[in-house]
Amino acid sequence: MNGQLLDPRTGKQYEIGLKGEFLDKRLNGHAALFRMEDENRSMTDPDNPLFSMAAGKMRSQGFEAEISGSPAPGWDITAGYAYTTTKTLKGTEEQKSQQYAFITPRHTFNLWTKYTFATGTLEGLSLGAGVRSVSSMYRLNGPVKFEQRPYTTVSAQAGYRFNKHLEGTLTVNNLFDKVYYQRVWAAYGSNYYGEPRSVMLNLRATY
Repeated sequence: MNGQLLDPRTGKQYEIGLKGEFLDKRLNGHAALFRMEDENRSMTDPDNPLFSMAAGKMRSQGFEAEISGSPAPGWDITAGYAYTTTKTLKGTEEQKSQQYAFITPRHTFNLWTKYTFATGTLEGLSLGAGVRSVSSMYRLNGPVKFEQRPYTTVSAQAGYRFNKHLEGTLTVNNLFDKVYYQRVWAAYGSNYYGEPRSVMLNLRATY
């Protein structure tokens, strides 16, 4: 009812995983299974968008893995993957139909790699690149489906170590200026664009 406080949000989280070292400890990896359950998450009242109500019981679970390290001299790499599923365990039919938890993509993949030249005419130069791929996500608002289809963004970096004290890097994020939503919600708002192309120049000095 109007004017009443919402029930407190409560939840549980479980995780189990493994870690390992490979290639004489030059490469590290870990993998984990997780499950999260929560009740009474605040959501918009479908009968009155100006008010909120406590939702039913939701569950998110999945798998994530990551590797990082230097498999060869001068080569650094980090790669990760996450798989997430969601389900409404308890709630009204209206709460179940909204399925707001689908704003979490089911598949997410990240890769970053960089190579630094240690000898020769290119000594001191480093080149890096990365990708981030996300599967589709959506939210149902009544009969209307707000969806962001799968997308991939690319980043690139070039760096140079002038001497043992000074290093510079030029990084371009979202290299191809991909337009996408990092969150979708409803026609009245709360849909957020992802970051557009950006360029960052860093100079770092150590003494």
